[in-house]
Amino acid sequence: MSYQLKIDIQSYWHPGTGSGRGSDVDAVTHRDKDDLPCLPGKSLKGILRDAVSRWEQFTQANTSPPSLANKLFGAGADDGDTWLGLVRVSDAVLADDIRYYLIKSAKDEGGKNSLIPSLYRSIHATAIEHETGTAVNKSLRGMEVVIPLTLYATLDEVPNAEHKIPNWHKTIEQSLNLIQAVGAHRSRGLGRAVVTLEDK
Repeated sequence: MSYQLKIDIQSYWHPGTGSGRGSDVDAVTHRDKDDLPCLPGKSLKGILRDAVSRWEQFTQANTSPPSLANKLFGAGADDGDTWLGLVRVSDAVLADDIRYYLIKSAKDEGGKNSLIPSLYRSIHATAIEHETGTAVNKSLRGMEVVIPLTLYATLDEVPNAEHKIPNWHKTIEQSLNLIQAVGAHRSRGLGRAVVTLEDK
């Protein structure tokens, strides 16, 4: 059984890669093969795992190990054991019609009128010296961000998973309100989002 996760991102967001681009920006965004922004499934799975884990703690829905989060997404790194989770999470990407339109704009007239570069912005920040109120030397940092967009990811049930949970999608759906942001620098105001689950 498959479900669709809708991620309505409402502010600039940064799906980090850990790479920079010379003197322009210190951190570039993750892009797919067509140069379009996407949120990697691995990152999304971690965000979902955290939300389910917190929901489980708040509601005490499961009192025996392994936790619901581990049953759904596989053993955590600290568990000392490994097993396959019940849910597979795809990359979150733009809707197909929007992807087609943007890719077409990049191919028409040799890409001269491509709309893809307009999806990205560069923002900069610097540290301020408390005593003097001036910028700290060599503290200017640049980051590439993506404009607010709506992305879609697919959640699939893994058929040979060790731990089965009936109506697993309901557990995930109940925890989605605990997700307030996606991507990097969530605690600094980037990536504010509303996440909902839909039938596929």
